[in-house]
Amino acid sequence: RAPLELDGRINGALNDGLQFLRDSPLREKFGPLLPELSGKGDFALDLAMAVPLNRNSAASLSGEFSFLGSSLSAASNNLAFTDIDGAIKFDQDRLWSETIHAKLFGRRIEVDLKDGVFAESTELSAQGIFAVNDLLRGFQPTELEWIKGEAPWRFELEIPHKGSPHHGSLSARLYSDLKGISIDLPEPFRKSVDEPRRVQITSDLAPRREPPLTLRYGTLLSAYLLLGKGDTDDLLIEGASIQLGGRMAKRPESADMNIRGELEVLDLSEFSLADDGTTLLPPLKRVDIGIGKLQLMGFEIDAARINVDRGDNAWIGVYNSDQGDGSIRIPFDTDHDRIQLR
Repeated sequence: RAPLELDGRINGALNDGLQFLRDSPLREKFGPLLPELSGKGDFALDLAMAVPLNRNSAASLSGEFSFLGSSLSAASNNLAFTDIDGAIKFDQDRLWSETIHAKLFGRRIEVDLKDGVFAESTELSAQGIFAVNDLLRGFQPTELEWIKGEAPWRFELEIPHKGSPHHGSLSARLYSDLKGISIDLPEPFRKSVDEPRRVQITSDLAPRREPPLTLRYGTLLSAYLLLGKGDTDDLLIEGASIQLGGRMAKRPESADMNIRGELEVLDLSEFSLADDGTTLLPPLKRVDIGIGKLQLMGFEIDAARINVDRGDNAWIGVYNSDQGDGSIRIPFDTDHDRIQLR
């Protein structure tokens, strides 16, 4: 016998549409994402259902959930997507879309849904052109004066379905080649506006807690960052571990910052180790780095290693090099005090 076929269309407020998704079997495809979302504006839902009239066949469901210039925001952060136009297509097995257009921070983005990398998951991807300080909204402080320009960025979010071994967390990746952005830092971290250098930020998101972030900047450094929230609900970096060179940074052991690793060349006179209150990072506690050629006080020191800890007004520790070993004192204020080697 032919199945009973039902077709229909629902129009209404987007929040009502989100509640429909939460109450429907589709909630299993969105994982923990749906409870976080709230909406403004309108939606349209087109449904097609086939109900078998015998016991040996399964029902089928397909449809489109359309955004009609509407907005979405997430309860756990300050992200708000506006002017959303496009449709999420679905059946009983999967979600997908053609390109959905929207705005984030007032800039145009394109969003796509497709089958995820993992079995039983959906991948949401978005791409657009942003300045770094756009992406830092919600952090304290928000402006980094040494980064200028804008570049294409791509965001990917892996959404495990219910029943997947990864269900309950969201795997997020953000990356760019930074072409169009200049970084005015001492060598070797300086970057011209036309020079490509890949940066990638990853995190495993979970509801009701601030996830750690890992960051990789070319082959020069990686970082592991622990996040928290300040008094105004802005995000803070509470702990940081920075690894120079090709190895990945490890999780920090305390609510401060340490720097370890290897560099080929470093001019220490170009760096300031003072806390001026404008950095995103927590106070630096320890530095343990090896440097192929260290430039210091007008001298070049070969195969140097510096291991210093934070004191009251200076960094105090030891150094080793081809030219000799000894103690080192690096004042926080190098404009009014001298670096001392003994």
